[in-house]
Amino acid sequence: MNSATPQTDTNDPDIANSLRTDQISQLYATAPIGYIGTVIATLATAAVLRDRVPDHLSLLWIGVTVLVAMARGVLSWRFARCPAEQKSDSRWMRWFQISAFAAGCGWGLGGILMFVPDSIRHHMMLDLLLLGMVTAGIYSYAIHLRTFVVYAAPIMVGGFVGLSTLPDLEWRGYLMFTSTLYGVTALMFARILSRSLNNAILLKYQNAALAEALGQKSQLAEQANIAKSRFLAAASHDLRQPVHALGLFLASLNRMPLPAPALQTVADMESCVAATNDLFSSILDISRLDAGVIQPEPTTFALAPFARRIVTEHQLIARGKGLGLRFHLSPRLEQAYVHTDAPLLERVLRNLLQNAIRYTETGSVLFALRRRGNGLAIDVIDTGPGIPDHLLSDIFQEFVQLAPQTHERRQGLGLGLSIVRRLGDLLHYRIDVASRVGHGTRFRVDMALCDSPVPPSAHALNAAPELSLQGRLVVVLDDDPVIVRALTTLLSSWGAQVHGGHTYDELLAEAAAFNRCPDLIISDFHLQGTLSQEAVIDGIAAISRLRDEFAENIPAILVTGETDTRQLRHAYSSGLLVLHKPLQPALLASHLATLFREPVTSPDGNANEAI
Repeated sequence: MNSATPQTDTNDPDIANSLRTDQISQLYATAPIGYIGTVIATLATAAVLRDRVPDHLSLLWIGVTVLVAMARGVLSWRFARCPAEQKSDSRWMRWFQISAFAAGCGWGLGGILMFVPDSIRHHMMLDLLLLGMVTAGIYSYAIHLRTFVVYAAPIMVGGFVGLSTLPDLEWRGYLMFTSTLYGVTALMFARILSRSLNNAILLKYQNAALAEALGQKSQLAEQANIAKSRFLAAASHDLRQPVHALGLFLASLNRMPLPAPALQTVADMESCVAATNDLFSSILDISRLDAGVIQPEPTTFALAPFARRIVTEHQLIARGKGLGLRFHLSPRLEQAYVHTDAPLLERVLRNLLQNAIRYTETGSVLFALRRRGNGLAIDVIDTGPGIPDHLLSDIFQEFVQLAPQTHERRQGLGLGLSIVRRLGDLLHYRIDVASRVGHGTRFRVDMALCDSPVPPSAHALNAAPELSLQGRLVVVLDDDPVIVRALTTLLSSWGAQVHGGHTYDELLAEAAAFNRCPDLIISDFHLQGTLSQEAVIDGIAAISRLRDEFAENIPAILVTGETDTRQLRHAYSSGLLVLHKPLQPALLASHLATLFREPVTSPDGNANEAI
């Protein structure tokens, strides 16, 4: 084993170098105590034996040990002053081993010069002193076994030479045997201690290397996740454009006089668009939650009618699969009120119900509201296949689906429960899950009740309102001609006068034909082209320029298919009303009705607004 090689195996040169550096530093750190102890022990021994050993021998021994201690002190001083990057140099180890060998020779010389041949008592005292120095060397030098050996060997040799002068053969044999036994034991103990110390150092550096490797892998995973998010954002934005236009065209087509078979086809197409829109909405919800642009707007409302309506709306879906959907409401909750964000709570409960119905093939789903202490527990319990215990923590992750035994066409993207978890955190709900494989699953939402009920305001839900925009002038700006045509067709069907453009400059050129200031601007977030020969702009800047052009704070809507969190924050920070593609005509009509304070009617008398 050489001085540059660690005493425990490692194939990593960096770790081996770090181990050597720690060995060198530890040896030099403990050395000064040994220098001082050597001088004190030498002077004390010489004083005890001053009457039995000639003065010139004592002075010779004292001189040698003091000079060696001083030389070692100078070596340690130079090591302490050298730059940190040089402390791992193997030359420092070699010089320390030379100094340790010199110190051992000094004590070995004492064993030869200071022995008193005719006194067994003094022989034993000096022998114990030498063995004590060997013991001290274990704790000082065991971190590097070779250094201990080069220090202890000359001490043992000097002791044996001194013992050989003892005239009493019986005592000489006994002391040599015990000294040999002690030396072998000391070497074995030093070897074990050396391996333990170096293993501890190696473990420290291996753990650090492992932590660094895990950090790098975590960083790579994070980069992959960011790349995935960017890909989904780009793909979602590009796919939203045709779906957005298709939904607007279908809304306009549905208002035209068509034969019954055509109306059925339109209804089927709208169903397909709605399914696609649900998938996009899930991706959008995740992005909006990541961006932090969804902020709860709590209101106080009655719980019982709210829950009954959600269950009623899912009855048809459950019956379509041959399932029962039961509703249980604790009698004590008939007059209960909650204070929370109603649309966000509705999204949580809808996702849980839809998930339960989707993954249940036979049996039923129970939607139950029960009192729990001073609060409320909302349970969604199904008789589906259940979830293994080791997968319960995974189901709230994005894009996780547990291979349901169902042939339902719309299986989603595995985002529903992730949205539930995120919304639960946002609204401070506690959401628990319990499941038994082969028996079913229970999701529970714990929330507080409101002690001071306030009559609820009407809450808009799932409607297709009829809107009158007669006499309104609307400006539409989108770099996709299909979107411009679709919005123009829909808004015109509501009675509005519409001017559309693909770029700001094109729209500005048409402004001369406007007989007055527009009543509304609807602009896409991402636009191509330039702003009056300046630079590529977005919808926020275009809206600002149009307002400046007409010197009016014209109401405006920003429409986007963006899912990137930074872009979403930028859009919401503009203060504009932000709507997301694919744009639901009912939602647009609801916002326009609020904006213009126009009456809105729907076929079933209800209105709907989704988050």
